[in-house]
Amino acid sequence: MFVFLFPEETHWLVPTMRVYYIQLISIFTFSIIQLIYLIRKLWSYKNLKKSIKTNWTWLLIIYTSITSLIFIWKKIDEFENSNNQT
Repeated sequence: MFVFLFPEETHWLVPTMRVYYIQLISIFTFSIIQLIYLIRKLWSYKNLKKSIKTNWTWLLIIYTSITSLIFIWKKIDEFENSNNQT
């Protein structure tokens, strides 16, 4: 938001469009790597229902920024406990 309101103030961060595109590609690449890692972790649980795995996979794909945090902070522990019970 700050970039849109005061573009002159952020010239030190993004001096050219080429730098902007490099930053954008880097962020996108890290996001894709994170998504792949979390989906692989989700599907590694053996005692979890397939419907739960499918639902969480779609949530991670569609709402990556929010659900990845929820998944990391809360659901990994919950899924590991349910996986270890049986």
